[in-house]
Amino acid sequence: MIPSEAMATGFDEARLGELIGSIRSARAWPAGLVDRLAALARDPDDFTAYRVNPLAFARDAGVEAADGIALFLVAAKHGLFAMHWDLLCTGCGDLVERFDSLSFMHSTYHCGICQTDYQATLEDSIEVSFTLSPAVRDLRASHPDQLSPEEYYYRWLFN
Repeated sequence: MIPSEAMATGFDEARLGELIGSIRSARAWPAGLVDRLAALARDPDDFTAYRVNPLAFARDAGVEAADGIALFLVAAKHGLFAMHWDLLCTGCGDLVERFDSLSFMHSTYHCGICQTDYQATLEDSIEVSFTLSPAVRDLRASHPDQLSPEEYYYRWLFN
């Protein structure tokens, strides 16, 4: 059964099932790993499947980091998750900008919280994250302008 909050945000169980099946058949995965990914997609908390870190996911699942990275790359290839390059402020950690491709990244950025200009580097400023596809479920976290002030500051801005 799908949690009512997930249903309210347009959860597509049939589409999720198709995508999970494709991911499962893409290669041999550690036991239970794909099931954990499906559970993540079904989690009724819209912030759980927003800006997922594959290294943290792998650690929590008790698998090698390489398996977590491979899982999310395959999930992005099949359309379950979208891969993003997040430019984070090196001063405060704020999400400054999000790119679908590194070709859009600039060599400098301005942080609105710190009110400072910084040099952007791959090592210190960029984080790769994955967000559940709106084809499966449109996450409230993907619409920061519609969040309450508490959700915006404590769950979205400092995610």
